[in-house]
Amino acid sequence: MRIIEGSGPIELAIVGCLHGNENFGKTVFDYYENKLDDYPGLRLIFANEEAYQKDVRYIDKDLNTVFPGDASGNHEQCLAAQLLPLVCDVAMVLDIHTTSSDIEMVPIIGSLDNGVDKIVQATKRKDIAQMMGGIVAPSLIGNVRGGVSLEFGEVYATTDEALKEVSEIIEALLEPTAIKPLQRRIFKFDATIPLSTVLDKPASNFALQPTHRFYPFLFDEKSNEHDQGFAAYAYEERFI
Repeated sequence: MRIIEGSGPIELAIVGCLHGNENFGKTVFDYYENKLDDYPGLRLIFANEEAYQKDVRYIDKDLNTVFPGDASGNHEQCLAAQLLPLVCDVAMVLDIHTTSSDIEMVPIIGSLDNGVDKIVQATKRKDIAQMMGGIVAPSLIGNVRGGVSLEFGEVYATTDEALKEVSEIIEALLEPTAIKPLQRRIFKFDATIPLSTVLDKPASNFALQPTHRFYPFLFDEKSNEHDQGFAAYAYEERFI
């Protein structure tokens, strides 16, 4: 794990490569590594270096499923235990991910505390995925305040627009300006989709499945091993 930060009080931590084969996290890390003089309140964390070097999702177990970690555990459990103190002392945390699912970018939250609201408000995205209960509990954002995962589609993540979107979010957070709240849909994902479920076609993220009466998310993610992604049976609309 590699950590670098700007001077002064740290306001925002950016975590990249919890999953070693999600290269956009490293792109964001590299971009800001040479700009820390311009962002004194920023901490950068390049998380699973060994998995990144091997171009695999993880070494022993998915890092985003083992928080708060175990200092005497396997590779990812040890990393989680080392990483958590680095993000618990800041007000806001951005956790950068990519997916093979057909999206551009979706903010993923565990709660709606002040830091989370602030990050969501800094994005232009209107569909928000809120992970509930046991789904979010072992994840990074389930163990910090003010934590939001930014899930980028892997195709969109290769574009200049994706990095520009991250930059605009970070600048809005570190140099707050008046942002007009948007009406957003917050989908409550409290279940996974079993592998045996035959989805209605065509299936789309956040689009109601008429047969099953749920809204799917990340159902076509290639790393899904034990399920077909997440299911929300309800959403709420609110201005954030």
